[in-house]
Amino acid sequence: MKVSLTAVLALAGWAVAAGSGAAAERRLTGDDLRDLARRETLWCDTYVEKTDDCDAITLLRLLPDGRVAETSQLLIQQDPNVDVVIQDTVRIDGDRLCERFADLSEKMRFRMNGSPAPAMLSLQLQALFAASTQDLEGKMVCQAFYRDEATGELREELTVDGARREDLESVYRIKEGDGAWMLRPQIGAGEDDETVIL
Repeated sequence: MKVSLTAVLALAGWAVAAGSGAAAERRLTGDDLRDLARRETLWCDTYVEKTDDCDAITLLRLLPDGRVAETSQLLIQQDPNVDVVIQDTVRIDGDRLCERFADLSEKMRFRMNGSPAPAMLSLQLQALFAASTQDLEGKMVCQAFYRDEATGELREELTVDGARREDLESVYRIKEGDGAWMLRPQIGAGEDDETVIL
């Protein structure tokens, strides 16, 4: 959904291709996107019902100038818990969220067990993220969303400089108010869960 989240998912192609979509979908309008951001909704990327968890979770907030602030969290591994929090801002362009992709290193914070990660680990992870998203650098990334009227899920349609990139697309669940999902670790997951192992 978010450009920042897209960058994270591009790290190893974690995002699920969206497919052709169902007939009972409705494309969200710019007003729909503003409303979701105004309500400060949580977006769960690639929800797994069996484990009630997500690849990443993003909070959307509407800023006074009309832009959308996104705060995304991704759990890289467990034991020790290493996660990344990315804070970014995108603009609503018609019925899409758009941003010219740029280096995220200043917008990323790596943590280990809830505290700032050691400097060396942070630098290594920043370098890994930068290398994996190099093909997006300087390009216009836009996301449109289609709501499944039966499930409420949002299917993403993502373009990079106007060209569709299904390999970076995801399906999201939205949550408001109390409660949260768990994050699924992206490295070192066991066989019983449905996490992609890098």
